[in-house]
Amino acid sequence: GGGGGGGGGGGGGGGGGGGGGGGGGGAPRWQEKELKRRLKRLYPAVDEQETPLPRSWSPKDKFSYIGLSQNNLRVHYKGHGKTPKDAASVRATHPIPAACGIYYFEVKIVSKGRDGYMGIGLSAQGVNMNRLPGMFQLLTLFFKICFSYGKQ
Repeated sequence: GGGGGGGGGGGGGGGGGGGGGGGGGGAPRWQEKELKRRLKRLYPAVDEQETPLPRSWSPKDKFSYIGLSQNNLRVHYKGHGKTPKDAASVRATHPIPAACGIYYFEVKIVSKGRDGYMGIGLSAQGVNMNRLPGMFQLLTLFFKICFSYGKQ
């Protein structure tokens, strides 16, 4: 499965966002228990001991222009945001388990930054974190269309 991604920058300064599939980090014990109960109800086929659900952003799997706060639940962009080379992304701590079937997550945009240029999506492990989520697929599609068009 893919991991959740968020990013900012690249031609206009991305803002901050937060989100993730659940709680995490420093939640009181009763909240953690309630969260586990709800996740088990939502995703009965997922064994979290075997395949943990994504609950926060990964401090290890992000580009340097990304900052994390609030137990890795809040993302903020620290780059210049003037060109596409300024783009940055972050992945969740764990991929979405295939056993989920349908996976639900929310992201709250706290600030759009200077120009509101940001992306929210999913990405595979190994995708360049110096791009917005989905950018590689869009470029690949663009080049395929252009190449096909040029052959006619």
